[in-house]
Amino acid sequence: MGAEPVSAKIARVFRRLASHLSDEIAGLGLLYGVMRYRHRPPQRGPTSGAGFADLVSGDVARVFGPTPDGVNFAGCSTTLPAAEAARVAGCAEVREFRFPSSDVTEFEANNVVRGRLWRSHREDGPRRVVLAMDGVMQASFGNLRTFARVCCPAGVDVATIDLPFNHRRTPEGYRPGQLILGGDLPHVLSVLRQAVRDTAAAYRTLRDSGEYPGGVGLAGISFGGWTALQTTGLLGSVWKDDATDGPRWVSGICPAADLLLALTDGGAIVRAARRNLRLSAAQRAALAPVAASVRPDALPRPVPVDSPTGPHEPPAARVALHLARYDRFVPNVAVERLAAAWDGELTWHATGHMGLAAAPHYLRRVAEPWTRDALWEAAPTRGSGEPATDPLSEPA
Repeated sequence: MGAEPVSAKIARVFRRLASHLSDEIAGLGLLYGVMRYRHRPPQRGPTSGAGFADLVSGDVARVFGPTPDGVNFAGCSTTLPAAEAARVAGCAEVREFRFPSSDVTEFEANNVVRGRLWRSHREDGPRRVVLAMDGVMQASFGNLRTFARVCCPAGVDVATIDLPFNHRRTPEGYRPGQLILGGDLPHVLSVLRQAVRDTAAAYRTLRDSGEYPGGVGLAGISFGGWTALQTTGLLGSVWKDDATDGPRWVSGICPAADLLLALTDGGAIVRAARRNLRLSAAQRAALAPVAASVRPDALPRPVPVDSPTGPHEPPAARVALHLARYDRFVPNVAVERLAAAWDGELTWHATGHMGLAAAPHYLRRVAEPWTRDALWEAAPTRGSGEPATDPLSEPA
């Protein structure tokens, strides 16, 4: 292979600078427009669910509690007007669903899990669904509709829930996501707990509805990516139910794979969180067991080992991790460590965090593999060798 042309090197440098600048500008806007909105003091203490001793125990079973229950999907869902389905090609109908969160907080708006489902028009073959969560400070369904525009025409439904203190679960007087990172350590840990428990309950609701014999996959962007990965890890270990299959696969898109590392190495978006926590270097070091309890790579690989789909086909990427090469929000080293621990496939994208987390061009790319039949096969028969090279991967 020859040397890289000078023009390509120059283009790469400018792309990196533009990505860094975009992330920093977005981070500063979110920092001052959301995290410091109305200059509210940090939220103190656990919001719900578990006491301080359990949250900082380092024991994932104590941090996240007993297995969350699902609910009757038909009984908690309603169909939206046809105009909403018309916004997504290949979508037959859109359903809203809601159910009580198992963790009750002082904020009434946060105590009901609210979700949406884009249902494919296709009826051929077993029905499948991706449960995908957006990132911190979600204010619309834009990213989820992008996923649905890829999945629905291929016969795959897309579902989502609003994470705690985000989107439609935002208490009055706050901005979406402001209370996710806007508190001290017990508060932040209790929000993480609620996010994972709500996601697990939504997963079980879809799985047990009888509508998805083809399986349920879990996916997420940034904080939603951490939520999907942590939930999958717990469903495959602490909350393992031997009577039923777990998620068919999990996908993390620029996920915050190590939240404590993000607080030390992350960019503008976590500066307010660092200020709220007020942790010294010695205190951060002492929190290693706590950090491990909310780090997916500390949990065993939760889904079947990859297997080739044919004599000339790569393995199905049942753990798919997408990284923004120029990410200024979350450390990529943590995602690489997770890929090694879970035998996951890494795909690099030549953009920053905001590009991969919000640009339709990249979101369509990460959603396309979810439509491949091989990904939904129930039981791979042998382990994989070297990770496959994804044809969508971009060069450095």
